[in-house]
Amino acid sequence: SIWRRVAEHAKKAAMIRAGFATEIRRRANSSDRARTVLPVLDAAALARQRAISLHQKKAYADAVLAWKDYEQRLLMAYGAIHEPAPDLFRGVWEHQGTGPYPGDWDRTCASVADAGMTDILTNVSWPGKAHYASALLPRSSTFALWGDQLEQALAAAHKYDLKLHVWKVCWRLDGAPEALLASMRKAGRLQVTRAGKTINWLCPSDDRNLAYEKDAVREILRNYPVDGIHLDYIRYPNSGSCFCKGCRSRFEAKRGRRVANWPEDASHGGRDWRAYSAWRATQITRLVRDVNAIVDSLRPVASLSAAVYGKYPLCIASVGQDWGLWLEQGYVDFICPMNYTDDVDRFAGYTRPQLALPTQGGRVYPGIGVTANESRLDAIGTIKQIQRARALGARGFTLYELTPVLDREIFPTLKLGVTRTDK
Repeated sequence: SIWRRVAEHAKKAAMIRAGFATEIRRRANSSDRARTVLPVLDAAALARQRAISLHQKKAYADAVLAWKDYEQRLLMAYGAIHEPAPDLFRGVWEHQGTGPYPGDWDRTCASVADAGMTDILTNVSWPGKAHYASALLPRSSTFALWGDQLEQALAAAHKYDLKLHVWKVCWRLDGAPEALLASMRKAGRLQVTRAGKTINWLCPSDDRNLAYEKDAVREILRNYPVDGIHLDYIRYPNSGSCFCKGCRSRFEAKRGRRVANWPEDASHGGRDWRAYSAWRATQITRLVRDVNAIVDSLRPVASLSAAVYGKYPLCIASVGQDWGLWLEQGYVDFICPMNYTDDVDRFAGYTRPQLALPTQGGRVYPGIGVTANESRLDAIGTIKQIQRARALGARGFTLYELTPVLDREIFPTLKLGVTRTDK
């Protein structure tokens, strides 16, 4: 009885794909891909008949495999009907800092290159820990277990002609040793919410924290031949911080007068909110501006980029992130808005205004949430969002995130068409 239910589930999943068969055949017949695609589609039809026969014979265990075979052949045909494009950037965020196969960056990079991708953004640096041989930041347990991840990732990426960007988390002290947190807290360097709660985020208006973040970037650029620095959490957590004593004094000095009721007047709806909101954004922008100057000075061949909130300009007030200005001033080489959604039309709704910004200049590479908290995409859903981004004028895209799921279930279909490298 269990196998029957499993077979019914496999059949249902496969039949959802069946609706694409007509579209695949029509598009194949109207393109030069017919010779490649139609044999795969014919093999899928045979696999379907075999699955139906096994199901009818109640050979449920074998039917499960047959339905999966049918589904996979349809996916291959669907992937193959799409054409690649001359993308400037086919990036993938790698969140763990080890690749999907810890201890084997060669395997990771070989697979990424084979899938037709061009860039990896690997998460190896936070204000409170580093997966590489840092003399400034605390070395992580990942470093202790697997060694220098940045060194290993760079060697493998360059072996396969991939660009490797250091995904650097800013301000957030996730994973920091308690001693560091206590020191920062005692020194008054952490953010304080409107409600008066201290949180484990560095205050961006504190010059000590600005210098600390910049020194971390300098160390990376001096010691590793990276292809880019990719800033994340380059913002405040929300509109409810920071309201620490330092922020008050520094904002009042900028305004030239005291804020009568702190933090109420500087909070949303308060008499000083607009001015305070703009001042907060300036604190974030100055780190981006300064890091840009550091990159230009120490490693001008490297790029500077950022992962950003997609709803611009609303994110200026909400989290202090004025990425339109960063593009306008040339502080970043490109940005990756996190446009995570299951719905391709909603994705287009996020992406269209970003690409319409007069300052973007082809430097917006929309982020597609393959395995994000907000979305889960299969290969077809991923292809649809890549194609929609291209149709809207994007010259690249960024996939979240590089996991075994992306490697085993998505890449094999993408490389047949949208990321194919041999035309």
